[in-house]
Amino acid sequence: MMIGKYDEYRERMTGVDDIEKEWMNSPQTQAAFPVENPELATTYGDFAAGT
Repeated sequence: MMIGKYDEYRERMTGVDDIEKEWMNSPQTQAAFPVENPELATTYGDFAAGT
């Protein structure tokens, strides 16, 4: 997912005020990647399995 820091829909899409500090632990990110302490630049799931 790509969302720009200054995108006009960023707050609605991410649900956070500061995307750089808060996004990885936002409710939206936790719903998409249900892992504890998700990290940027990490692949979650298995592309071959379609997950």
